[in-house]
Amino acid sequence: MLQEYYKNPEATAAAIVNGWLLTGDEARQDEDGFIWLVDRKKNVIITGGGNIYPVKIAERMLK
Repeated sequence: MLQEYYKNPEATAAAIVNGWLLTGDEARQDEDGFIWLVDRKKNVIITGGGNIYPVKIAERMLK
């Protein structure tokens, strides 16, 4: 695990909380118990009507 972000104590404090590295990864667990990484929380597009995640846009385009 990283010790700190270079010359960025604010980012370090936000990322390392109580000894845990908060990566911002979004995951889901399927019916068989497998964990799937699906997106990054930081990738959210904030709009006036709500939050949009790029993975949802891609899923809709593939349908």
